[in-house]
Amino acid sequence: MGQSPSAPSNRSRGLFSFSRHLIFPPWSPVYVDLPNVQARAEILSTHARRLQLAPDVNLEKVAQDPRCEGFSGADLAALLREAGTAALRRLLAQTQEDISEV
Repeated sequence: MGQSPSAPSNRSRGLFSFSRHLIFPPWSPVYVDLPNVQARAEILSTHARRLQLAPDVNLEKVAQDPRCEGFSGADLAALLREAGTAALRRLLAQTQEDISEV
């Protein structure tokens, strides 16, 4: 009959003929320190490049805020997304009020 799946074979099974460890090597985890104030400011400015910020927004001041002290780069990106979402909700609420007045 047929060969069992674990029996060695000369047939190529394409991508799955390689050892799993060649494709997904057993890496040891790499730990990266949390960013300091200067790095937080750079991360914020990098993520804010595509955003239209109000003229009074100071990303340096946001980076220096003690509440951002334990934030990673992903946390800072999420902070900007949440701020954008909150601003959009505020704008939509204002627009709805203006429409209802008419």
